[in-house]
Amino acid sequence: GYITATGNTYVYLNKDIGTQVGFVSYRAIVYVYSFSGNYAYIQFKNENGVLTRGYITNTAVYTPASGWATPITKGKVTQYYGDTATDPNGHTGTDVGGHGGSHPEVYAVFNGTAEFRETVRYYPDHSGSDIFADYGKHIRLSSGSYTVIYGHLDSFGCSVPSNNYDSEGYPVSGEVSNLPKRTNSIATKTVSKGTTLGRVGTTGKSTGIHLHFEVRVNGTITDPFTYVVFPKVS
Repeated sequence: GYITATGNTYVYLNKDIGTQVGFVSYRAIVYVYSFSGNYAYIQFKNENGVLTRGYITNTAVYTPASGWATPITKGKVTQYYGDTATDPNGHTGTDVGGHGGSHPEVYAVFNGTAEFRETVRYYPDHSGSDIFADYGKHIRLSSGSYTVIYGHLDSFGCSVPSNNYDSEGYPVSGEVSNLPKRTNSIATKTVSKGTTLGRVGTTGKSTGIHLHFEVRVNGTITDPFTYVVFPKVS
């Protein structure tokens, strides 16, 4: 699970809130051994990076009950859902970056139907090549009321081919921003939880190599942290 309380959450040796054994920060990953009454017994890395065990109030830790897998096992969260750093209206997903020049794999978080797509800007008069836009190479994985999006991928898995175009980047330049857009559906596959869907990239409206992971429930965008625990959150 991960810590949901804002600021630092202090961890204690015993349930009676006596001796402090350290603290964990907002959205830090913890391992929950058990819940007992109003407390959770956890293992965590303290402020000195040492693995430590202790008790916290059970309301301070969130453990997703969805049963979903993590979409990526390498990297760290670089932007949270709702952040306004690159979107005044609030970021629509969770970004996982820190990959340098590598392109780690991304995985299906549940069994479902994966649609492999490419969003591009194009020249109506065919005077130039297509340019990856918005999510760039991306995948929409759906099951029932849930749809998740893996954005800005470098390549597709499941033996699905993809194109190699330039990307519009961020911010989008004036000339490129005036071009119309379209989304091409490359392939649709039935996949199992844990299937490798592709590799992280920086196609579309992107500032660097990262995964943009988005969750929609009945079409409504929601915080991905409700459903998955991401690597190296803190």
